[in-house]
Amino acid sequence: MTNDLSQDLKRLHDDLAGAPPLNAEDIAALRRLADDIQRIIDSNPRVGKTQDVRAEADSPEEPSILDRISTYIETLEAQHPQLTKTLSMVAERLSDMGI
Repeated sequence: MTNDLSQDLKRLHDDLAGAPPLNAEDIAALRRLADDIQRIIDSNPRVGKTQDVRAEADSPEEPSILDRISTYIETLEAQHPQLTKTLSMVAERLSDMGI
């Protein structure tokens, strides 16, 4: 499952590189999101296992990664359908992992 998430994350980077122009704020926010997902993959060998890693993945004062992905999907859906499709796949994969 982690390998699938890594592939989805690579697809997200590719989509960002080939997407129609995004404003600087959206690009920075999506890159932070991608970096946070990569950090979860790299730092937590239990990702994809049955143990819940949500507490380790998100700080209590910040929205969860899934909440942040949902926000970006809603914001970008009309102008960037491929990017939002990839974000949806990443969100589904993270949810399946218990994050």
